[in-house]
Amino acid sequence: KIKGSDIVFTGEGRCDLQTLNGKAPYGVVSIANSYGIPSVIIAGDVDPRLKALQIEGIREIIGIKTENMTLDDAKGHVYDRSAEATMASFERFVREDIHKRG
Repeated sequence: KIKGSDIVFTGEGRCDLQTLNGKAPYGVVSIANSYGIPSVIIAGDVDPRLKALQIEGIREIIGIKTENMTLDDAKGHVYDRSAEATMASFERFVREDIHKRG
């Protein structure tokens, strides 16, 4: 049910260069992009090389695990951190959308 959405959120455990080669989240991004809908990928861990790329259709790639956090810590807080990341990204999207509409 992507068509007609304002924004799409998808996720996976680790977002890396393989993600761009056909893993499920990029499939979701591709479908959303075909409708002109921006996407956000939320992942447990993100390859730092991806954050530097401008990838068509991907508005943000957000990692749950921070530099100072162990993998076990990240796993222990995955639900809270995923919810926080989703809400923060959505709030940024809404603010920008309101600003564009003037």
